[in-house]
Amino acid sequence: MKVGEWVGEYIDVYEDSLHEKWGPFIRIRVWIDISHPLMRGKMASLPNVRDEHWLEFRYENLPIFCSHCGRLGHPFEKCIGFLELVDNGVEPDLPFGPFMIAKARHNTNKIKMLQTSDGNVLHTDVNFATKASSFFSQLFTTSVIDNDALNVTLPAITSSITADMNVSLLKDFTFAEVEDALHSIAPHRSPSIDGMSAMFFQHHWDIVGPLVSKCVLQILNDGADISAINSAINYHFNPQGGESQTIG
Repeated sequence: MKVGEWVGEYIDVYEDSLHEKWGPFIRIRVWIDISHPLMRGKMASLPNVRDEHWLEFRYENLPIFCSHCGRLGHPFEKCIGFLELVDNGVEPDLPFGPFMIAKARHNTNKIKMLQTSDGNVLHTDVNFATKASSFFSQLFTTSVIDNDALNVTLPAITSSITADMNVSLLKDFTFAEVEDALHSIAPHRSPSIDGMSAMFFQHHWDIVGPLVSKCVLQILNDGADISAINSAINYHFNPQGGESQTIG
């Protein structure tokens, strides 16, 4: 491939890159002479296009390279050419840089097609997800209980929970256990993306503790609905004496 020959010795082209939705890029593998500067790009003539276009080159898995001379193996702070210019009072250019590094590839292990047990072939992410959800739901559920198999299997399983342990496990949760659980959380951890940090509750437990504990225990012990906690709350505020606004 001609583009690969511009950069170095052409090896092959990754045809799967044509389907990775990268935009106007193609992924090519080449041998390059690391004693020479990396190529940033090249002016090229394209078929059926009158004017030349600048083709930018990007590199994957680059080791350290110099932003001044473009060679591998050293940063610009240790580049002889860069240091000589600095010693002579000249401000060196840095024509090479991180822009030459290709972004991380997210589609390396992308599933392009999936064949089901009945022979149908799926091609879209939506169909993949639907089929996977259905498959694992059926895998871990059953419509028929084999009592004979249970009668043989269950007695063969050694019990690791004693009667006393079981009594303790079945007890209701307590206020003390809720507080202990809270203080075991790192102070800056949050229960959700919009939740208050644990530090807030730890520092003000004497104020919020009774109400929070009551709410938690109602959920753990009484089976109260937890969805209400995750609902958005409307807050009213008055910015600089203006009209009240609502957020939430």
